[in-house]
Amino acid sequence: VTSGAKLGGAGKGEMAAISSYGEKIGLAFQIADDILDVEGGAQEMGKATGGDARKEKATYPSILGLAESKRLAQDVVEQAVQSLKGLDQRAEPLREIARYIISRKS
Repeated sequence: VTSGAKLGGAGKGEMAAISSYGEKIGLAFQIADDILDVEGGAQEMGKATGGDARKEKATYPSILGLAESKRLAQDVVEQAVQSLKGLDQRAEPLREIARYIISRKS
């Protein structure tokens, strides 16, 4: 996301906001992916699910539980959106991407 901001002529403050946003949506994506590995169906995911548990991987749901992982993902998405609070409506697609990350089913 910072490459797009840089190409778009973002200033130092805008770059900091976009960088913070990027870090947070990356974390939210990982948490959501871990949740989908537990809850998602193979058909909708397009891949086998439950592999993390079979491999005994340390994932957000395995450490925090499913409900807490969902709460954390929501909190991180809200933090990502808040990172963009100083940016105008041109940042709206980024806000929507952040919200989509935790609502996706595959």
